[in-house]
Amino acid sequence: MNRIMKLAGILLMGFILAYMGGCASAGGEEKAASKKAGAEQAASPKGRPDVLVAYFSQTGNTRTVAQKIAALTGGTLYEITPEIPYSKDDLDYNVKDSRANREQNDASARPKLRGTPEHFQDVKVIFLGYPIWWGIEPRSIDTFSESLDFTGKTIIPFCTSGSSGIEKSEENLASLIPGAKWKKGRRFEKTVSEEDLKKWIKELDLSLH
Repeated sequence: MNRIMKLAGILLMGFILAYMGGCASAGGEEKAASKKAGAEQAASPKGRPDVLVAYFSQTGNTRTVAQKIAALTGGTLYEITPEIPYSKDDLDYNVKDSRANREQNDASARPKLRGTPEHFQDVKVIFLGYPIWWGIEPRSIDTFSESLDFTGKTIIPFCTSGSSGIEKSEENLASLIPGAKWKKGRRFEKTVSEEDLKKWIKELDLSLH
């Protein structure tokens, strides 16, 4: 009898341990799935269809500011990407014949881009971001500006730069994009606070609802 009781106890304990292991595994899988879903949601660039935050960035400074603007406005984030990526040597301004030097010194240069924003016809407001290269906007921004119909849309340029202003690039872009409504742009540093960006966006009086 004692032997039977002992055997039954062992079997019961084994069942309990197996059950608990299954629950732990299921819980772990559920947490992992939840974490993955959260990461995918956070990484999604999709936002409201009427506000587009389009940016060109090579060092990440403009990208950082664009991401903050998209978060504050609820806009859709879109990276302007060259068909042929820039290498470190391409961006070396100390080399006279570097790709960036050739492009920036040629007003007609228009690097090919990969793709265009989806449902651009639904966009009403565009935040257009870029670094300042050689005192003006990168030529990839010129390509983007001439590739789409901005008629009737509101454009707010913003740039990142250590010291150069945005004024010259604003003039250039206004000549490339006829028919758009322009708001005064701003130069920012990568470290600009969300509070400063929020204040700037409010001053733009865009009536974003």
